[in-house]
Amino acid sequence: MKRGIIFFVMAVLLLGLGRMTWGQSTGHAATAWEPIGLSGGGAMFTPAISPADPRRMMVNCDMSAAYLSTDGGLHWRMIHQSQLRSSTRCRPAFHPTDPNTLYAADGGTGLKISHDGGDHWQPLGNLPADLRGEIAIDPENPRFLLAGTGNGPFRSQDGGKTWTHCDGPQGEPLAFHFDQTSPASQRICFAATDKGLWRSNDAGTTWEKKMQGLPEGGLRAFAG
Repeated sequence: MKRGIIFFVMAVLLLGLGRMTWGQSTGHAATAWEPIGLSGGGAMFTPAISPADPRRMMVNCDMSAAYLSTDGGLHWRMIHQSQLRSSTRCRPAFHPTDPNTLYAADGGTGLKISHDGGDHWQPLGNLPADLRGEIAIDPENPRFLLAGTGNGPFRSQDGGKTWTHCDGPQGEPLAFHFDQTSPASQRICFAATDKGLWRSNDAGTTWEKKMQGLPEGGLRAFAG
């Protein structure tokens, strides 16, 4: 199996070298390398879809990069690693009303934001580097965000510029949910980790574990 993979890689490299050499020997411009689609190799993780424009999607690959689609997944383009590195452990987030604004983990170095549909990315906020689970945005109040890290969930009330640790939830964050039937000033929200499920009745200021009726042990996933 390993020998077959090595032969395949060598064949690809020799083919590329041959094309470049041919271009130089014939006087034509050397062939440039470019991505031709969604081909991360290995596996794909943390897919996200814009609630403002369902044709816009983002996904991360573990052996390549992060990819974006603007036509419902028919075509994909790779985000250059100088702008954003792939993160397979934290789901990115699209702004609920502005399809050009995205939040994403930059590999293992922290949070970034894009305001032009993913073409350019800038560092944002004071989150720890090791983002986990997902970045979540309150659909009714986009300035309220929750994000998971290796040190538990954090919350932001100013669109991600500053973050505060959420005291209470323990374990590695998995997912969050905002109850839209509650008032924005006292938003009910949920935080799921691999250690359990927590609920906040005051927009993430305080949290209480809610596991009655669930079996003991770690959670694997959560959706609200």
